[in-house]
Amino acid sequence: MKVLLVGGAGMVGSFITPYLREKHELRVLDIAQPRHEGIDFVKGSVTDPQAIEKAVAGVDVFFWLVMKSPQGGMVTDQDLKVIRENYEVNCLGLHTFLWLAHGAGLTRGVYTSSMSVHYRGRNYYKSEDEIPLDTPTAYGLSKGFGEGICRYFASWFDMNITAFRITGPRGRDAYLEERAQPKFVRPDGSKCFLLQMKQTLPGPIWQLWRMSR
Repeated sequence: MKVLLVGGAGMVGSFITPYLREKHELRVLDIAQPRHEGIDFVKGSVTDPQAIEKAVAGVDVFFWLVMKSPQGGMVTDQDLKVIRENYEVNCLGLHTFLWLAHGAGLTRGVYTSSMSVHYRGRNYYKSEDEIPLDTPTAYGLSKGFGEGICRYFASWFDMNITAFRITGPRGRDAYLEERAQPKFVRPDGSKCFLLQMKQTLPGPIWQLWRMSR
């Protein structure tokens, strides 16, 4: 299967690449060169329609791994740069990508969201569906809007999209050093992405999963 990693040169993309490439053919769309050699690479931004069209050609599934200007889930700190970058990439870029992907026949993928869509000061999370998207951060706000964009394309364009809300992505060594805190560990996360690719349910589908450890 040919997999497009959108933003695949970033931290999460670099974490999962070694595991995905064992069984699948990978392509990366990013403004930066992938950290791993031998990966099909399309240089460009998710705000560039031509780069997107080139990247989605001949692809079976996409993983949206873009995380522009991330923030924690308990701050209101922001400036014009943070606001603009988050909305341009996490909202406009995502909508543009999904529309062009759908037009190219690419209708299945994973949207990497964030636990920052919530206010992070809670002591207890009973269910993702019952927790409001009440983040104080510009980053979390735009990622929550991104979930809405994915839901829109699942509802009206028959796309099959699963959202993973991850928190604190780390490599295994870093996790073992910091295991008092819940972390997203790359082998575990890679398994989640791989298992989603085996899903055979027909679209349209919108699924949401919280990922932490």
